Amino acid sequence: LLADIIARTNKEYILIGHSLGARVIYSCLAALKTKEQCFIKEVHLLGGAVNNSCLSDSDCSGGVNWSGIDSSVSGSIYNYFSSNDSVLQYLYKAGEFVKFDIGEPIGRNKISNTEIKNVDVSDFVNGHTEYKAKMQSFLVNCN
Repeated sequence: LLADIIARTNKEYILIGHSLGARVIYSCLAALKTKEQCFIKEVHLLGGAVNNSCLSDSDCSGGVNWSGIDSSVSGSIYNYFSSNDSVLQYLYKAGEFVKFDIGEPIGRNKISNTEIKNVDVSDFVNGHTEYKAKMQSFLVNCN
């Protein structure tokens, strides 16, 4: 729905999503990657509750596929992750309601896609709820 709304405009957007908001952004980018026009200028994923393991259509079985997702963004995609995020460490797999072979959340790990800029913010973020409060600290230092 978000991708459809964005595609009906002539504007360029910066998307910022925390936790499940990062999952919404992933779905939006996946839908927009088939469009010829880039509607998204930049993306910031904060402590994302999205799987990082699928890198191609063949190993995803309809799940998350980070390959080519950058084609829907004219600028950069940033994945901010923290090894201190215990919410994602302990609750992510339980929240997925599947067996323990689903991969890991991007909020605790890098996304294995060279087009995505992974930023370890463990020095700034000590928990899942700290991303928004500490955002100014690590956004200044990400470039």
